[in-house]
Amino acid sequence: MPARKQGILHARDALSPTTARSDTDQLMASLTIDVISDVVCPWCYIGVHRLETAMRLFDAPVDYTLRFHPYLLDASVPDEGELIAERIRARYRTDPEAMFDRVNEAARESSLDLDIRKQPRTYPTVKAHTLLRLAVAHDAQLAVAHALFRTHFVDAGNIADLATLVAIGTGAGLDAEFVASALSNENALAQTRSEAARLAEGGIRGVPFFLFGGKVTVSGAQTAPSLMQAMRQVIG
Repeated sequence: MPARKQGILHARDALSPTTARSDTDQLMASLTIDVISDVVCPWCYIGVHRLETAMRLFDAPVDYTLRFHPYLLDASVPDEGELIAERIRARYRTDPEAMFDRVNEAARESSLDLDIRKQPRTYPTVKAHTLLRLAVAHDAQLAVAHALFRTHFVDAGNIADLATLVAIGTGAGLDAEFVASALSNENALAQTRSEAARLAEGGIRGVPFFLFGGKVTVSGAQTAPSLMQAMRQVIG
């Protein structure tokens, strides 16, 4: 449940909190939830789905704001991607099938459409995270996050491909030329890498990682009831 590591507190301090009562409706609390994740991380897909379930089932009216932040599970993955099964065998010296089964079972328990075996490759995600940052100005981060997760895990698409990302961006209301230009701009990509590095240096070592109202942290794809408990600690 809530993380206690001092390093995590440093990462928490790097994100500005918003937890207050709505100016327009004093009966409704407002809650900002910071989501640190990587779009090729299946547990992040499951974790965000469980978070949305917790938000939907929470027993009080809340005005939610979700803010997505980048985490790079492996910044060394080449543009063409790498085979996931081979990476697992090389890194963990184990058969990946048991890991795949565990992820699929967790998805089924959460009523999430996910078969991890549909996507054989992992891809670099700096451009995808940059698109998520661009979506903030259009209030479209959640829509873009959904599209990125589904493109990667359900459609087995390449979320490092510029044309794919432009299509996702325009589908969420962003201008195609603006997205293509920004995702080809080294300064914009460097900004994404810098934010990811800052959060990692602040103590985040795994994702998904959630920060509720700048106060309560939850690490991992916890269940919806656990996430609702964290929300209650903030809202009261």
